[in-house]
Amino acid sequence: MALPAFAATVTMSAADISVEIGNSTTAMLDFQGAAASFSGIASDELTEGFGAEAIEIKEFYGKTFSAGSGTYGTRNAHIIKYLTDAGASQAWSSNQMINAAENSTTGMSANTSFSARTETYHFDDYIDDDLTDGDIAFIGTTGTGKFDGTAAAVDSGGTGVRFYFDDTADDIASINSSGVVANTRSITPSNVSCSISTINTTSIVVKATANTQVTRTIRFYKDNGTEQTKTAGTHFDGGGLDDTNVSVECTYDSLASGTEFDFKARGENAVANGADSSTIAVSTATPSTAWSNVPTDFNLHLPDGDSSIDDDIKSQAKQITLANGSGNTTISCQAPTNSLVEFKVAASTSGDPGVNGTGNSGTGFGNSVTIAAGTTYHLRFFLGDARDDTDGGQAAQDRTVTFTNNGVSNTDLQVNIKFIELG
Repeated sequence: MALPAFAATVTMSAADISVEIGNSTTAMLDFQGAAASFSGIASDELTEGFGAEAIEIKEFYGKTFSAGSGTYGTRNAHIIKYLTDAGASQAWSSNQMINAAENSTTGMSANTSFSARTETYHFDDYIDDDLTDGDIAFIGTTGTGKFDGTAAAVDSGGTGVRFYFDDTADDIASINSSGVVANTRSITPSNVSCSISTINTTSIVVKATANTQVTRTIRFYKDNGTEQTKTAGTHFDGGGLDDTNVSVECTYDSLASGTEFDFKARGENAVANGADSSTIAVSTATPSTAWSNVPTDFNLHLPDGDSSIDDDIKSQAKQITLANGSGNTTISCQAPTNSLVEFKVAASTSGDPGVNGTGNSGTGFGNSVTIAAGTTYHLRFFLGDARDDTDGGQAAQDRTVTFTNNGVSNTDLQVNIKFIELG
C-alpha cells in the first residue's frame, strides 16, 4: 500500500507514517529513519530552503516502501532454529554454514550437550516469509526489542559471525547485535558448473566448480549411471563464508578409448539437493599409432658371387611391433646405389615368412610390400645380384627400412648391405 498522493485536500499525520512503517500510532517518529524506509525521498527539502538534512511531510506523499511486497505495518513471524549447549544458546560459526543449513551438529566439535533450539522472531521483511539482507529481527510484534544475534555462543575457528537457520524462509543468515540480517543464502546447495580437466585414451578427469557454502557432497554422474561422490572437508573446501568459488575433480578410469561419455554433477546436503549441472559430452582420446621393438641394425653382406648364377643372401627372421594400427601397412627398402643390386623385404603377420618370403601367408620379397595391419610383423630381408657380376658390385652402404601405418612412419632400422662381384 502507498501513502496518499499529495493534494490540497489531502491531510497526513505523523501517526499515518508511523503506522505505515510498522510502529504504533503513539510511537515517537524518527523522520530520518522513516524516510529511509521509502524510495524517492528527496535529499534536499523542497520549499523552505532548510538544507539537505531537512525532511518535509509532503515528501512522504505517494511513497511506498523501497522494495518487496510485504504486509506494511506488520512484522512477519519467522521460525528461527539454532542450538542449545548445556542450557546456553549457541549459533553456528562462519565455517559451519553446512551445519546451519542442515540444522545439525554433524562434524562439529564433540559435545553431547547440544540440543535443538527453536524461537519465533518477527522480521520487518519486504517480502512476507522471505529473508533479505538488511531485514531486522524483533523479539516481538511491537518492535520494542531487537534480537541480539551475537549473544549466543559460537565455536572457535570462524570469524565470530553467528549463523541461524530460518525455517520459514528456508534460508540461513547471520544476525548482528542490532538484529540486522546479513549473509543471507538458501539452504539448497548452489548450482554446479562442470568442465573437463584432463582427457586421456582411457581416463577423463571432470571438474565441478560451485559456491560450496552449504554443500556437503558433490555427486558426479557418468552417462546417468555411474556415480562418484566428493565430500566437503575431505575432497574440497565447504561450509565457510568464503567458499564462494570452489573446485573439485573426479577421475573416471578404465574407459574405452575413442568413445564419447556424458558427465554432470550436483551439490547436496542432508536437507536439499541442488539442480543437476548441464551435461557435457566428451570423448576419450584415440590411441596413437606407434611402432616399437624395432630390430637392431644389422649387416647383410654377400661374400662371393658367380657370374653364371644369381647370387643372393637372406637375413635371419626379424620382428617389429605395431600398436593401434589401422588399414594396411607398407614396408619399403631404400634402393641400393647400384640399380642392378636388389635389396628386398618379405613380411607376414602370422609367422616367419621363411627364406622364400611366402611362408605363413607372407608377402614374398619386394622392394616395397603392403600387408594388413597387425600387431607383430615377421620379416625376412633379401640381397641379390640379379646375375650381374660385371658392373662394379655394391660397396658397403647403409640402407633405411621404412615402416608406415595410419600415416605414422618409423625409419630407425638400417641394414648395411655389401655385394662384391667377381671379375
